[in-house]
Amino acid sequence: MDKIAVCQVPPGKATKAHSICVSASAVAAHLDNGSRLGNCSQDASITKRNAPDDQTEENAPVIQVYPNPSHSGFTLLYTAVNRSLTDLVVYDVSGRVVEKRNIYPGKPVELGAAYMPGMYYVQLTQGSVKMMTKIIRQAR
Repeated sequence: MDKIAVCQVPPGKATKAHSICVSASAVAAHLDNGSRLGNCSQDASITKRNAPDDQTEENAPVIQVYPNPSHSGFTLLYTAVNRSLTDLVVYDVSGRVVEKRNIYPGKPVELGAAYMPGMYYVQLTQGSVKMMTKIIRQAR
């Protein structure tokens, strides 16, 4: 119960991804090397190639975060053709949930003003589509 599930993705070999469990202290190293939090089977829709058939390059969802890195907070803008409610979850490098809320695509979201300095992962889930991005809160 003290391990964290990680989808390990070998560099340049996304089709060889596999789920592993690692200690909390090893999570950051795995994420820096292209791995993702969670099991690969749960996380398969993060990449565009596994998105639903109606997701083409032109209408694929996009996450923008600025400024990143930041000394204060972040503005997140999620754009998607589907305008339905989207789950936003922020994880720290140990895989703990830092923040959870619902957002709508196309509306800027302010987050991170109260975060401690460090690296965080923002996961957006809208139906079967999951996307993740990394944010870095710097010390003042």
